[in-house]
Amino acid sequence: MILALSFENFLSWFVQVSAVACVGAVLPKIFRIRHPRSHLVYCYALLVACLGLPLLQPWVNPNFNGAQAGHSVFRDEMPFQQFDAFWNGIAVWLLLGGIFIKVGFFLTGLLRIHRYTTSAVPLQIPKESVLSACRLIDPEVVIAVSANEIGPATVGWLHRTILLPASFLSLEEEAQRAILCHEFLHILQNDWLINVCEELFGACFWVHPAIWWLLSHIRLAREQLIDSQVVLLTGAREPYLEALLTMAGGYSEAGSMPAPLFFRSHLARRMFSLLDDHPISRARLLFSYISITILLGSVAWIAVMTFPLTALPRTQETAAAKEMAVAPFLAEPQVETYGTGTGVTLPNVMAHVDPEFSDAARQSRIQGTVLLEGIVQTDGTITGVNVRRGLDRQLDRNAIYAVKQWRFEPGKLNGQAVPVKLVIEVNFSLSDSHNQSDGS
Repeated sequence: MILALSFENFLSWFVQVSAVACVGAVLPKIFRIRHPRSHLVYCYALLVACLGLPLLQPWVNPNFNGAQAGHSVFRDEMPFQQFDAFWNGIAVWLLLGGIFIKVGFFLTGLLRIHRYTTSAVPLQIPKESVLSACRLIDPEVVIAVSANEIGPATVGWLHRTILLPASFLSLEEEAQRAILCHEFLHILQNDWLINVCEELFGACFWVHPAIWWLLSHIRLAREQLIDSQVVLLTGAREPYLEALLTMAGGYSEAGSMPAPLFFRSHLARRMFSLLDDHPISRARLLFSYISITILLGSVAWIAVMTFPLTALPRTQETAAAKEMAVAPFLAEPQVETYGTGTGVTLPNVMAHVDPEFSDAARQSRIQGTVLLEGIVQTDGTITGVNVRRGLDRQLDRNAIYAVKQWRFEPGKLNGQAVPVKLVIEVNFSLSDSHNQSDGS
């Protein structure tokens, strides 16, 4: 049951995240937000919100009848209830298998990147003015030309290397300085380590395209932020744009790499962002994000209400503590034996468990009697319990579940224990009006 419940919740969460992510992708375009730093924060906040949806929403209790309460869905009517345990197990193994494959793919990419760095040739440039400012920032960084025409890119955390394609050597001094400034800014922000964490995170959530879309936009926003900082520091917008176009060939192999997101440049969107760099006022930016937050909150609320997550059933102790005003009273069992003889000693109840009075029945003030039928076996257990006259679907189930836990002194015929058919009345009565149920 827990496996099925978890898979149903996963599917509900999948739909919730898809709705929030799709709307979250469109809103910044509608509000025409072109502010790299705030957009990066927005993408991270959207990712956290999608992952935190299970913690930010109420979970539907399976004992609660949402059709009567009017704001949730009863568990038997959940849209994904048709999956049985076998297919649930297969789905779980597919998810885990995909994670292992993605992680293996990622580790293979790291090995390939390591081969690129070891085969690269250290950069030797007569124009020391290009490197002087950068080396003042971090003199331990290795700057090398890739033999595979990969880059520009910064790889490594403790031992950092800037990989440059051979086309870098043909650039003017101002363009070279801008490209190196871009990579050193990545080093100052520890973006390599952040990229590694994001890749592993994406591998764990490989099954959801919305998560990968968010991670891709986070990397794009990070690159746009670095681009804007480079232009601000160097004041060389046109040489930097020309350098990006020249370096575009360095990404030709990225699509087939095991870890392509490390080298994906989003070049076209980055250049458009640099060309369309219009300042935006703080008041308009604040208004836009407040409006986006309100709209996203509304979409998330609709998704949560339409596809709710289901909690595990409450325990008997928890239900009893929350139902202080409701008391089900149980009548003495009336017996119908297998035979017509009068020599059968009727079973006696030795131990019984009180059934739960469901939240929906209490709110709807449903009360009455559930008539059950079962067979008390010679070991004192009762089997074959079924409803002869019902009261409410959930109350009927609660009554059956409770009666199956009863223990009897078995009926006897001529001193020998024999199976006896019982008709049991389980009375549910609300105690807040001082009503009590009499056994029939």
